[in-house]
Amino acid sequence: MPSRPTAPDTPVREDLPWDEQLPWIEVGTPRRRTPPSAAPARPASGTPSASGPPSAPGTQPAPAPLPASSSSLSPAAALVPTANMAPTANPVPTADPAPTPTEPPTQEHPASLQPQAGQAAVAPGGVGRSAGSTGASPRTASPRTASAGTSRTGTSGTTPANAAPPSTDPGGRREDASGAAGQGETHPVPRRGGLTAAVDLIDPHLRTHRWSVLGAGVLLVLGIWMLAVTPLALDHALQPPTRDGALLLGGLLALYGLVAALRTALLERAGARAATDLRGRLLQHLHRHGSPEDRAEGTMPPTRFTADVATLRDLVAGTGPCLATGVLTLMALLVVLVLNAPMTALLVGVTAAVYTLVVLLGRRRVAAREQRAAAEERTLTDLTQELLDARGTIRAYALEDPASEGLAAAGRRAGAARASARRARALVDLAATVIAVAAAVTALLSGTDRVLALGAVTLAVLLMHRAIGHLEELPAAASAGTRLRDLLDHSSGVADPAEARELDQVRGEITLQSLTADDPLLDGLTATVPAGQHVALLDRDGRESAALLAYLMRSAAPEYGTVLLDGQDIAGAPVADVRAHLAVVEREPALLTGTVREAIRAGRPEATDDEVTRAARGARADGFIVMLAGGYDTMIDPRDPVLTDGQLRRIAIARALLRDAPVVLLDRAGDDVAPAEQAEVQHALQVLMTGRTALVRSREAHCVLAADRVLWIDGGELVEDGAPQVLAEDPDSWLSAWLEHRGA
Repeated sequence: MPSRPTAPDTPVREDLPWDEQLPWIEVGTPRRRTPPSAAPARPASGTPSASGPPSAPGTQPAPAPLPASSSSLSPAAALVPTANMAPTANPVPTADPAPTPTEPPTQEHPASLQPQAGQAAVAPGGVGRSAGSTGASPRTASPRTASAGTSRTGTSGTTPANAAPPSTDPGGRREDASGAAGQGETHPVPRRGGLTAAVDLIDPHLRTHRWSVLGAGVLLVLGIWMLAVTPLALDHALQPPTRDGALLLGGLLALYGLVAALRTALLERAGARAATDLRGRLLQHLHRHGSPEDRAEGTMPPTRFTADVATLRDLVAGTGPCLATGVLTLMALLVVLVLNAPMTALLVGVTAAVYTLVVLLGRRRVAAREQRAAAEERTLTDLTQELLDARGTIRAYALEDPASEGLAAAGRRAGAARASARRARALVDLAATVIAVAAAVTALLSGTDRVLALGAVTLAVLLMHRAIGHLEELPAAASAGTRLRDLLDHSSGVADPAEARELDQVRGEITLQSLTADDPLLDGLTATVPAGQHVALLDRDGRESAALLAYLMRSAAPEYGTVLLDGQDIAGAPVADVRAHLAVVEREPALLTGTVREAIRAGRPEATDDEVTRAARGARADGFIVMLAGGYDTMIDPRDPVLTDGQLRRIAIARALLRDAPVVLLDRAGDDVAPAEQAEVQHALQVLMTGRTALVRSREAHCVLAADRVLWIDGGELVEDGAPQVLAEDPDSWLSAWLEHRGA
């Protein structure tokens, strides 16, 4: 085996991901998983493997020589310095300068890197090196299993008797408890885009407020017919002028105003409540089905839940009803006029059609010119910034005059484009005005029905002008509907199975069976964590360990494989029930706006005040909480924090203590704590983990060394498994190399 490389003297950058903190580790070559049909057969007991004869029962096989093409699983061979990953210009010299050939993508791992068939499991805390080969593919019925013992490249273990492997369809996809391949959505997600998606999104929530919508619809129809008969009322009041006719016209307009106000109030009420329901549905979907990476990276902007939902609310309460009022009122007006004055109906129809056509075509041309003007103005801004940044070069080469001329030319183009857009808008307004005036003059020359014709034409022009204005708001609503639909489409696919069954009593044993995925790469990873054991998860960049926590939280699901709690497949249980058996503490604990007592009680909402206080004392948070101005009733505002980072973490630990779950997931909960608060936080974490199973994802040496066991994952496989104290003393282990690089 090549000698182990020495770590460079480069200081460790705490703000970098793990792969950049370890510049001297070469990232392993991704391996392509072999389908079950192409998997090599598992050698029978006593059959010689590719690495040599089988070991005698009860004896530890001697380490087999590593082949030249297997640098991905040996720490001494894989931890070779690479110049392109080093943070300095001078690469660190390697212990073995000879190049190592890369394994072909479709080639199976050499048999010498697999544990031999029949090899006994190593006792907990011990370190063993496997030299044989199981010959089992990750997708076969005999995966490599890691028990509580330790191993460099894998260990043997026993699968629980009641942990049946998941069934697969002919394509290899995993089936849930209901027998359906994959995971489904709890809400039907609209697949159509634009306005159809917007209507489909808001419609289910409007149905819960059907009486408000129904009342608004009745008032809308009533208002439409009131407007449609307004020209007749005007004609009755002015030709000839009568008092009764004037009172009738005034009463009709006043009643229409009242009807419109009531309609608006009902639609605003229904739209606001529907928007609130939709916003809650979107947030619930994101929390239950969204990708953990999206939540961690903040790729879901809050405008999806505020501005976009508000746009759909306005579509219900404003844009849609007003547009419908304009179009339907014009149609009702034409019906009334056809029955009473056919020639006036013809005049109104032609006027409305010509007005709408001219304004729509004109505004499209205006929009195109405004876009061109905006582009020219951006070009002018960019050129100005470029010339300001190049002042030294311009002075050095006497380019002042060309620079000024170029800026002036860009300014002229921007000014001309903006003037063209304004002229186009003025021409559209002029054309609309000419059409309206021509129609009014024609109405006045129409003879005995001049008052009716004038009123009808004026009303038609006003209706079309208002409808066209609201028509321009529809693209924004369509875009908002598409974005919200995409948000609902974005899902990890984890949902409750059709026939979900709650878990029985859980003590905390975790079994990972043949977990396989492409992103992040997991290649048949198998391990068992006994109840009450504290395990630290390590890898190059934290992606594999984060995926394991996400699988346990049911925030994501592997492509293949099973996660068991006390031998029970969590894929067949309700998501909420699985999470009820977990307590999670993260590096940046999320404490929602509210009191300190409410933040802790979120772990178990039915807890009493005394139980909240006991949890805070266990997390060493009671001391500083009682010193606050309001004690446990002090408001926590994430935008104006009054607590330190360590105090916030201890409140989060108290919340996890109050949950009293058998399994604890610590996602860098003890990382990057201020030295003055580190001891308090570590003590609180130890209290939380006592008597519980704990999976710890951390890059702090003291957090890793405090665990009972370390699992190191590389290239999707479990390459090291053992007690941290034993691995730290082994100069050839991955953990010792990592600890030395971090100066621990």
